[in-house]
Amino acid sequence: MVKYENGSYMRKVKILVDNLNVRKGRPGCDNYNIILGQLKKNQVVTVKYCYNGWFGIMYNGKQAFICGDYVELL
Repeated sequence: MVKYENGSYMRKVKILVDNLNVRKGRPGCDNYNIILGQLKKNQVVTVKYCYNGWFGIMYNGKQAFICGDYVELL
């Protein structure tokens, strides 16, 4: 079950796990397995939108994705 509805968010989220992978793509995309880095627990980032439980963010100046299962909207 997906926690968040699809659509635009432009909100901050707090990371709830020790290390959250930042991926180049969402599940089902060719570049899903490419990990760009990790976000740490309690780190706050801005999410742009959600699609099927995955949030789009900017990471080091590039479009990236994090799983919504491990974040809390602020």
